[in-house]
Amino acid sequence: MKVLLLVLLAMFISFSYAEESEVELENAYELENNNGVDENDNEEEVIEAEDDDNGDDEYDLEEEDDDEDGEYELEDDEDDEERRRRRRHRHFWHYRNWWLRRHWMRNWKRQMRRWRRQQEVKRRRMQRLREMHRRRFARKQRARELRRAMMKRLHVKTMSSYKKRIIAAEKRIANQKQMFKILKNKIIQLIYKLRQTQDAKQKVQLTAELKTVIDKSKEIRKAIVSRAVKQNMILRKLDNAKKVKAAIKKIYKEKMAIANEKRVIKAMNIIDSKINVLKHDHKYNAKKFQRAVAKEIKRTCKHLRITKKVCKKIANKMRSKVKYESKKIVKRYNKKQANLKKNLEKRIEGKMVKQTVKGMAKKFERNYHVMDKYRRVLDVTCRMDPKSCNFFRRSFGDMVPMF
Repeated sequence: MKVLLLVLLAMFISFSYAEESEVELENAYELENNNGVDENDNEEEVIEAEDDDNGDDEYDLEEEDDDEDGEYELEDDEDDEERRRRRRHRHFWHYRNWWLRRHWMRNWKRQMRRWRRQQEVKRRRMQRLREMHRRRFARKQRARELRRAMMKRLHVKTMSSYKKRIIAAEKRIANQKQMFKILKNKIIQLIYKLRQTQDAKQKVQLTAELKTVIDKSKEIRKAIVSRAVKQNMILRKLDNAKKVKAAIKKIYKEKMAIANEKRVIKAMNIIDSKINVLKHDHKYNAKKFQRAVAKEIKRTCKHLRITKKVCKKIANKMRSKVKYESKKIVKRYNKKQANLKKNLEKRIEGKMVKQTVKGMAKKFERNYHVMDKYRRVLDVTCRMDPKSCNFFRRSFGDMVPMF
């Protein structure tokens, strides 16, 4: 590390010296140029030279501005590259001496708070899931208890217990087979030794040992056979348990189907009564009526714990009634609208007649030359609408006596 620092320092010093030497050379070159100017030149040449110098200075200034702009842009680019090359954030305990870093306690507390928040969110989510699936779990538990009670009544154990016994038997048989194999090899070795030995005393010992080993192997063989027979019996019991489980499952399914059917019938009756209430609440708006019915169907399904699939079937069954009631509502609405339109037209007509009569009366007050024309209009009106004739005559009578 120290060597690297020394190398960097040496490079920095060499670069600074090089820059200073370049500046000194430029200054010396400028002095030589100034000394080389001829003092005996004409004033005009001097003026021209000054003008040229001014022009050059302006050009140099422009170039400097351009250079500065370029440098500014380059610096921006470098900053962008640095930003892009910036390494990812590392945690405070990533570093070996994290306890010597600033604000490690504050960062640690922040991390602890974050973890606590995450744990709280997870706990809430699990609670929500538990509440959502509580009924399903309870239903499964009830089914399991019912099945076990029936199996107890039929004196049939669970499949898991039989499976455990089979696995234990298999292990025992495997161990005994291994022992039998070892004893078999031992018997072969003892027989070989008996044939090889000539000593009578040793022969007696070997014969006794061989007899005990053979007896032991016979016992193990018997145990293997009995264990295999028992295993076979357990397998048969397992098959019976499987059949019983399937039968119980079938019975339970049938029971559940009957219960579900009852629930569906109950839901349909409730929805039917709700439709009869809602058709009076929404007399003239079919859309509102349909929305209200849909809400009631959903609410009823939720209350009676009916699945979405079955709820859709119920909705399809109730569709014909909803359609029929909606058509009745639409007819009622159209009839009401027609009546309203008719009444409105009558009101507008009456208002217009009153306005025209008032206008005509005012005209007759000021102008008696148009009376003849309006008398003719009145005659035509009386012919077309005899009911309104008296109304017109009465209206005109006050202001126009000759009518």
